[in-house]
Parts: sequence; structure tokens; C-alpha cells
Amino acid sequence: MNLRDSISIIASNFGKISILKKLLRSPYDYYKNWPKKREFANFKKYGFEALVKFDECLTKHNIKYSLAFGTLLGAVREHDFIPHDDDLDFAMWIEDYKPDIIKYLKESGINLKYRFSVDNDNLGKLDTFVYKGVFIDIFYFYHDEDGRAYCCDFKNQPDCRSRTESVKKHGGLRPRKLYMPLGEGTERISFKDVNVMIPTNYKEILAFRYGEDYMTPKPGWRPNTKYVVEAEQWIGKYEVCR
Repeated sequence: MNLRDSISIIASNFGKISILKKLLRSPYDYYKNWPKKREFANFKKYGFEALVKFDECLTKHNIKYSLAFGTLLGAVREHDFIPHDDDLDFAMWIEDYKPDIIKYLKESGINLKYRFSVDNDNLGKLDTFVYKGVFIDIFYFYHDEDGRAYCCDFKNQPDCRSRTESVKKHGGLRPRKLYMPLGEGTERISFKDVNVMIPTNYKEILAFRYGEDYMTPKPGWRPNTKYVVEAEQWIGKYEVCR
């Protein structure tokens, strides 16, 4: 049991005792929020470097990709990252996936952290990589039976606080279908002092996800404020590569 879990257990058992609760709250909050603070600091320091490395690697090997989600929004609206972003999101059609991607990225210093899969990649796939503490997600896109484009994300089980606990208790996480009108075409856009790949129909995608006013920054907005326009819970498991 780690220190964070110990503090949490003590706090829950003695939470009604006001003095002890006050004493425990500060260290508990610190250890609870530390991983996200560290990720954010790493992203601020190395996020752009990671973006450039990723683009150079996939371009060199003629692998088609595009920016996705918050990374795409930042590129279009800011030509930079949005202020509260803390990871890199990329989209790739599953037909464009090549197993050698993992090897190519590793040669660039980008290492595979986790692999997520639905039906052995036949229905869903998500790869998470790390570069100098910066997390990089590749969301692979599929077409459903009606021809709609979707990718998947994976959430902890309702009664679990972590990936590890979800795997131990349930054998995996809860995959969701995230519908997004991703098109086939791509084009390049300036991002700081480089050009990166975005979907040709980026306006349609950003309006679908963030609303027609996506070009207007929203003070106080956080990922959970309006996370997904269309999401469908899906029963399945994920696989982890360490």
C-alpha cells in the first residue's frame, strides 16, 4: 500500500474528527494532485518537442496521421497548445496503422506505455506513448455498421480508482465509442514554427465536439465541462503493455 492510499484510508475512517481531518487534508490533496501537476509541468517543458518528434517520425515513414481533440483545437485556434492542455492527441485510421509504428517511435525516443484494445483491435484500439514525461495518445478510428466514424477511450470501472485496480477486479477498463466526423483528407497547418497535420474537415470536427463557437476561448472550461458530444458505453476489456 502506498502513502496516498494510506492517507485516504485514515481520512475516511477518521474524517468526522475535525482536527485530524484538517491535518490530513493538506498531505492527502498534495499526493492526490501530484501526478497531474507533474504531467502538466512535463508537458509545458517538453510538449512541443514531443509534437515535433512525432510528426518527423511518422512523416519520415509515410504514415498518415492528424491532430485530434484538444491538440487539434489548439493548432487551429491558437497555433499553439490551449492553456490547460497536458497531453498530445493524434488520430489515425486503423487501416493506416502499421505494427512498425512502435519501433519507429521508439527510435525517436517515444516509448509505448499502454495498449488498449477491443476484440483484439478489430473493433477498437488506443495506444499511449511517453516522451520525457509527456503522454501521447493515438486514437485509431473505425467505421461502425452504419458507416459512422468512431474511436475509443477507456475509463476506470465505477468502483475502482485506478487502471491497476480495474484490471485486478474486473479484468479491464470500460471502453467507450466516441463518435467524431473524421474525414479521410489531411492538410498541414502552422503550429508555432512548424507545420503539422490536421484533418481537412477540421471545422466540422471542432464544431461537432466543442460547439460552433470553438474559436472563442471559454474561461474556466475543463475537460469534464463538455467532454464528448456523442459517447456510447461499450462492454469490453483492455490490454496493457508495459
